[in-house]
Amino acid sequence: QSVLILNRKGDILAGEATHAKHTASLLQAAKAHIPEDDEVSIVQVRSEKGRELRIAPHEGYVLAVLKET
Repeated sequence: QSVLILNRKGDILAGEATHAKHTASLLQAAKAHIPEDDEVSIVQVRSEKGRELRIAPHEGYVLAVLKET
């Protein structure tokens, strides 16, 4: 459905702005629940309506993919 690329600050590099805020918020929430010496490699969220969001942070950017399942 959409692909979003952000820098580590949450600024949009490519993709739709409507999903950027939620992507950054979900990634920060996931990071809050793991030890500081560990790193989030992927966050996957599926809604009751059949949408799936996958967020994969890398060194300089964050890739997010929203799709219908």
